[in-house]
Amino acid sequence: MTAVHGELTLRLVPAGFLAPGAAAPEFAPGLYAVVTFEAPPGTEVDGEYLTRSIDDSLGTPLEQAERNLAALPVERHEIVHLPDGGAFHLLTGESGSIASQVLVFDQLYRKLTGKDVPPDGLVCAIPTDRHLLFFPQAEGSFGTLTGVAGRAAELYVEGPRELSPHVYLWRAGEMTQLTVQQGDEIRFRSSAEVAADATEGPLADDPSVPQEPHNFVFVTRVLGTAALDYGALLLSGMREGNQTPNEFLAKGWADIGAYLSAEHRRPLDVPHGRLTEIEGHELLLVAFAGVIEPAGSYFAAIVLPAGSSVCRFFTLANDGRGNGRTALLGEWLASGYVPQREGVPVDERAFLLELEDVVAPPKRRGLFRRRR
Repeated sequence: MTAVHGELTLRLVPAGFLAPGAAAPEFAPGLYAVVTFEAPPGTEVDGEYLTRSIDDSLGTPLEQAERNLAALPVERHEIVHLPDGGAFHLLTGESGSIASQVLVFDQLYRKLTGKDVPPDGLVCAIPTDRHLLFFPQAEGSFGTLTGVAGRAAELYVEGPRELSPHVYLWRAGEMTQLTVQQGDEIRFRSSAEVAADATEGPLADDPSVPQEPHNFVFVTRVLGTAALDYGALLLSGMREGNQTPNEFLAKGWADIGAYLSAEHRRPLDVPHGRLTEIEGHELLLVAFAGVIEPAGSYFAAIVLPAGSSVCRFFTLANDGRGNGRTALLGEWLASGYVPQREGVPVDERAFLLELEDVVAPPKRRGLFRRRR
């Protein structure tokens, strides 16, 4: 038995395309990956034909579908240049599988560029099944991000066969939605959505969340998510004047408060921030107001190390030991929290000096090896 090339393939479809009661993996919010069978034009498909066309020796139907999707030719590929000097890739064509190639993004990116996907991933949009827009996050700016968002919104309205008006960060096969819909407008993901995800039950059930959670939830869910998901783009937008640090912080603080009960809400303790540099490392430095309870942070920093395109996120937090005089410096990773330094003075300059030391590359211990 020989399988006809391209008969089995993967398709990205909205929920409305799924049969009632059908189960399929959700690849992005409201979008599902399904295995489809595409017969040659004019072929009358029956059960016997389908059985003959699937060769078990070539792997499971899912493996065959992935392989066939990755093997599809690129129809039209152009680089769209933007006024600010940025650029993004735009794939178009007549095939209904163009946007679905985000399901095999690794292979597609290698086919187009000859390179592996950068570690910090690709920013992408899939407005219809015939359009795919993307750029490496490391090479983008706030202008590139808004350029992709604007073009995706236009294509989504034009249709047909719409998939999503949103912009995503694709990293290692996972899609993080960077935009939200508000009425008829698409805007970049707000901390309100992050807060909604974060506060759907955990405040009452999660023992790691402190009794006074406004500071803690804002730091870990809003600042931490922003830093690790799209920190470089956030800092770029602030640097270009699209949003000030205090506008971002005030909006996020208010959004978190909207999801907390009245007794947990601290509307007057709005944090303040500024962009600064230490030894060539760019960072958003955030200082928190009011009484800092245990597990709350005195300072936080989204840091873009010199020569890197990936941000790191640090806090100077009340560990319950220093009586407001010293605190714990720690780093938040995608995998969890890592303590770095105990007994750091609760002081902005002390925090920056410790950050400078932690972010600095490790010192080389020697230039030469002893010859045996």
